[in-house]
Amino acid sequence: MSVKVSWRKDRERWQVEYHLDGQRKRPLFRERTKADDHARKIRLGLKPEDRECISIFDAGQKYFHAESVRKNPKSRTNDKRYINLLFHFMTYERGIERLNSIELEDMEAFRLWLESTKEFDDKPMDMGPSSINRCLRVLKRFFLKFIHWKEITENPCQYLEYLDSVENPRPVMTGPQHVLTLEQCPDYLKPVVRFMYLTGSPASVIARLKWSDIDFERGAMTVTRKKGRKAQTIRTQVPVAQDTLALLAMLRDLWPQFEGGAVFRDANGRPLLADRITREGNEARVRAGVGDGVTLYGLRHGLASDMTAANVATEIVRQALAHRSITTTQNYANKVSLKIVSGALESVRGGDLVATDKNGLRQQGAGF
Repeated sequence: MSVKVSWRKDRERWQVEYHLDGQRKRPLFRERTKADDHARKIRLGLKPEDRECISIFDAGQKYFHAESVRKNPKSRTNDKRYINLLFHFMTYERGIERLNSIELEDMEAFRLWLESTKEFDDKPMDMGPSSINRCLRVLKRFFLKFIHWKEITENPCQYLEYLDSVENPRPVMTGPQHVLTLEQCPDYLKPVVRFMYLTGSPASVIARLKWSDIDFERGAMTVTRKKGRKAQTIRTQVPVAQDTLALLAMLRDLWPQFEGGAVFRDANGRPLLADRITREGNEARVRAGVGDGVTLYGLRHGLASDMTAANVATEIVRQALAHRSITTTQNYANKVSLKIVSGALESVRGGDLVATDKNGLRQQGAGF
């Protein structure tokens, strides 16, 4: 079999060129030694499944540059951290170097190690059940990607059970807290905070809102979001209340020269960016004495919680908040307070039972 090793200047890689089963193969390698080793195995007639599997370290590098690079900075940082933890544990705790040598029991041991380890690389681990589950989900996608790349044949995370975790309740900014925050805002920011309270729109949506997105006749607005690792643009039409339309009409009369441009602007007429809205809004919140983990984003959670507590149908809440999935909206329904649930039970069943004597209760209209 003819096997050729050459330097690809355009790719800055070493290329091994050969034909296998009637197909032309041209794998690339960063190092000449790895390219020569690959060529040697091809010359010996070894099949792809007989060749040595990719190492955990090289797999981490390949995944990070092929997949993680397209994610946002926080996701990239998490990917790098989780893969480094996997590499450290498998290499130094279990003596495993190759990706295809990792099995389910190794991943179960890795999960226990994450639970018990308090410090790693001279830094606190700070990983509770939710963080560990997030790590395992990333690694499950990590192994799945190498199955697609035909580096391995099985996913050791496929049957791995996640830990039981209790999510912290979403921080909510109440109506009185909103009023206190509003009093501390500069004049140009007050319409923004009021708009957030009325619509539950996050700062990223508000910064992208243009006058062409507002339909005063139909009482609706079109919100724009960037979702997913490829920053896919999603536009959704959302109904708005009359108070919101009145607020927007006031702003339209205030900035008639910017018709068609951004809706919310500072005192100099410059469009407000999302990071500025968040930063200055939270500074006003701190000046107002609204703390305990509540942020400006809590206005969105507050609207969802208030609508759910008012027995508004989940689908209506979903449309009001422009959620893509009703599962996201159901997170608020699951957080309804016990007092509200007790009141609902009382209104439905509270009058059906009356006390008779010390021996028990008798149902109205019929005996037990």
